[in-house]
Amino acid sequence: AVMALHSGEADKALAAFSEHGRLHVSETREEASSALIAAWAAKDITTPEKTLILGTTRAEVAALNSAAQAARQEHGHLSDEGIDHKKETFHIGDRILITKNSKIRGLQNGDFGVITGIKKSPLEITVSFDNGETKSIRLQEFEDVQLGYATTVHKAQGATVDRAYVLGGGPLVDKHMGLVQASRSRFETMIFLEQDE
Repeated sequence: AVMALHSGEADKALAAFSEHGRLHVSETREEASSALIAAWAAKDITTPEKTLILGTTRAEVAALNSAAQAARQEHGHLSDEGIDHKKETFHIGDRILITKNSKIRGLQNGDFGVITGIKKSPLEITVSFDNGETKSIRLQEFEDVQLGYATTVHKAQGATVDRAYVLGGGPLVDKHMGLVQASRSRFETMIFLEQDE
């Protein structure tokens, strides 16, 4: 499927995904998004560090992050108390993503981790990063942190996870983006589309 996408043969790639039960088509984009989160929650709600949810726009990613967080909260995987940062609330147990480099703090754009501690005054999170490092981040001094269950395809370039859940299609998708979407996982990529796409 990935080689077919590389050659620009999206029809062959989608047929391969469909034959292996990895292409899910819904009537609307909202239904496709809900189906994606339900599939992710059924299989990977306890191990978000092994997966990546991909959307095409920042607005889609924000909605997917919120839905994934709500599913983890509902199943008791996050602390009850959280802290508000920008337009999101962070809890202990949340997956986060660094969105800007900071040499002083040793943080890189694209770093993923899990919140292991929270302080309210000053607002501070302790993060166990995927690279094995643990760091504390004062959010008044470094604001470039967001939920990291889902990310844009652009941010996911170079990432490799066990399973990828892709909200496919959309106005920004081209051959290159489709190839990135389909090639982020070691074992399984699930694609969710609406009928019109």
